[in-house]
Amino acid sequence: MTFLYHIDHDLGAPEVLRRMGLPEDHKYKAKVASLLEELLPQVRPKVFYCQKKVALNDGETVVIDGVDFHSRTLAKSLDGVTEVYPFLATAGRELIPYLQTSRMLDKMIIDTIMELILNRSLMAFTDKLVNGFPHEKHLVQVNPGSLVGWDIEEQQQLFKLYGGANEAMKVYLTEKSVMDPVKSVSGLMFAADGAFETCELCQRADCPTRRAEFDPALFEKMIST
Repeated sequence: MTFLYHIDHDLGAPEVLRRMGLPEDHKYKAKVASLLEELLPQVRPKVFYCQKKVALNDGETVVIDGVDFHSRTLAKSLDGVTEVYPFLATAGRELIPYLQTSRMLDKMIIDTIMELILNRSLMAFTDKLVNGFPHEKHLVQVNPGSLVGWDIEEQQQLFKLYGGANEAMKVYLTEKSVMDPVKSVSGLMFAADGAFETCELCQRADCPTRRAEFDPALFEKMIST
């Protein structure tokens, strides 16, 4: 069981503006810089992860450390995998009050800042994890609600693997299995022989965070059969 607390989140205005789809010299640059100066010292991003054995994978159900997951897509993703790393990353709760009280422009900027901080947290985690894997292996991430065919309701099962670590991080699930705070990511990481992105199974054409093109052949293999 490992926590990462000291995560580099020293963002600059150009990076925030680019994420917002704006040029680096946009008229909002001073506003962004001012918010960064005020808010970054308050932020406390966190990551938790642990190592668990896959006890069963029958093609329909996966059992990890006594917890059942019911997803054919997850089972196929984990085919041949014997251990996984359940993880939880969050940008923290520190900026939420600003989102609730700020003007619309400030809210957009703060939301982008939190998204980038969450991305930095995930990068810190994956960088640490990948160093322990053989070079020929690929690091794969799957998330309930993002992996097609793995329902978001299975967040409830996933959180059982955390052993209460989410409470220490102040990350909770709503009745609809949505994380609070929303700038949080949960899932499983594992080493695989081939590269795989969940985006390859997603048919949403206008997704702003797409990391790979939709693969119809892979979709047919993983979902339809």
